[in-house]
Amino acid sequence: MMILFTIAAVSIFWVSRTGRDKPIWWRVYGGNNSGTALCILKAVNGYLLGGIAGEDSSFLMMINREGEQSWYREYVVQSFQDMIRTDDGFLFLGNTAPGTIYNQPALVKVDGQGNTLWSHIPKFAADPEYANKVVAIVNDGEGGYICAGEISKNLDSDCDIHIWGFTEEGDKSWEKTLDREGEESASCINKCSDGFLVTGWAEQSDGSRDIVLIKIDTEGEIIWQRTINHPGDESPYATICLGDEEYLVAGDWDYLDENKDSGIILRTNSEGEKIWVTSISEESCIRELLEVRDGCVAVGWITLRETVPDPQDPSRVYDRGYNDVYVTKIDPDGAIVWERRYGGNRNDRGYSTVSGDSCLIISGATTSYRDRGTTYVLKVPG
Repeated sequence: MMILFTIAAVSIFWVSRTGRDKPIWWRVYGGNNSGTALCILKAVNGYLLGGIAGEDSSFLMMINREGEQSWYREYVVQSFQDMIRTDDGFLFLGNTAPGTIYNQPALVKVDGQGNTLWSHIPKFAADPEYANKVVAIVNDGEGGYICAGEISKNLDSDCDIHIWGFTEEGDKSWEKTLDREGEESASCINKCSDGFLVTGWAEQSDGSRDIVLIKIDTEGEIIWQRTINHPGDESPYATICLGDEEYLVAGDWDYLDENKDSGIILRTNSEGEKIWVTSISEESCIRELLEVRDGCVAVGWITLRETVPDPQDPSRVYDRGYNDVYVTKIDPDGAIVWERRYGGNRNDRGYSTVSGDSCLIISGATTSYRDRGTTYVLKVPG
């Protein structure tokens, strides 16, 4: 059972380093167990968290609106990826249950209390030697689901973007491979008014990686596809479809090949053509986007550096980096309206967010309090 720890001296946590903002509340879960809350969804009386519990397991946890744990379940599914709400519960994705030879998707349907209704490891590829990885899922609007990820001949070969459709019971109904030259992989999939948008990356002839957008219909047929050329390597993690059928895409961008990625947000028109690009602070990553009034909110993390004494030789100092949860608001033209960061004395990352009453609920992971757990949730002003 995952345990909730609430620290009484909250002010000490938030003023340990300068420049931080103070949350409305924050919670750490897990005790001596490790865990990362990769996804958060609104529920009837609170929020559902989903993520990685350990090397061979995933977890779901329900919390109330004040962050207090209602229930916690673990599942024998590795590498939690994504989850969605269904009419009678929730459905989450992972990859490779223990004992399988090649990477295969695992689908688990649960009720509102986290009890398993069914679980499948579908054999998506006709050849059993193919390795599949599913990273994102969406309701198809017709009672089934569409998921996106990658497929490769084996664990050492190049991967291609792969898209699957399956029924409400988890049976595969169709699958498509986008087999182009070079490696490709999907990152997310979104339902739009006129189809679905798959976002991923594609390797170019010079070895760099660019963002690729693929519009498909309910059967996985490609309507259009675009490669967004930009200097350096891009890794997209989140996309939202705006009301005017334009798109926002976020992730990180290694523009100097110095292992110092910058968060990036770009806007495209309805055909996937770039309108603007905004670069966030150096050494940052954006993992989630949320459309709000007059713009969008982006959540991820930022790396900050400080000079500290060498514990082996106090006469010397060295440069140490640490992560803070990073939240920023972007206006419709791509300008940064405000920026905030939250964190403890080590590494803190935000992976997913939902909106509340004039606030945001952010899920992620922390190493600032390992003795109290690593699963991390905070409520911050919106």
